[in-house]
Amino acid sequence: MLIENIKVNVSGMEIEVAKDTTLLEISKMFNVDGLHKIILAKVNNRYHELIDTVNDGDDIEFCDLTNKTANRVYLNGLIFLTKYAFNEVFGKKNSIIVKHSADKALCIETTNKITEEDLKLVSDKMKAIVEANLPIHKVTVLKTEAIDYFKKTGSINKVELLQY
Repeated sequence: MLIENIKVNVSGMEIEVAKDTTLLEISKMFNVDGLHKIILAKVNNRYHELIDTVNDGDDIEFCDLTNKTANRVYLNGLIFLTKYAFNEVFGKKNSIIVKHSADKALCIETTNKITEEDLKLVSDKMKAIVEANLPIHKVTVLKTEAIDYFKKTGSINKVELLQY
């Protein structure tokens, strides 16, 4: 079976890769020192997730945590992980609202009082989720479908955001 190759430009360097190569696979070739983890890629001046595949002639720039947009994507992932872990540990009986983030911390508000032991349970759950390397599937839906979903799950703050 003949493998079709394509050419892409990565930070000014033209390379040849197999068709259907992902940005993640290419990023590993260019992050040899591992100083900063690559989070995102800018392909033809548009941001893409690393699971996306490349096309012939793509112009690629990889973004790590020193990039403002990549840092925001990383932070949103941490917020998602925190909320997911809280829901797994406490169910809906103790939901959280992220008020803001600062440097390496999240300021959250909970519906119930939590203890140090509770935080340890959440921390352990977060670590277990990361170690399980669960995939995150991005889903695109109509705005009305998203509103209906968030109403069903009790995420009233998200419903309010979407209704504007």
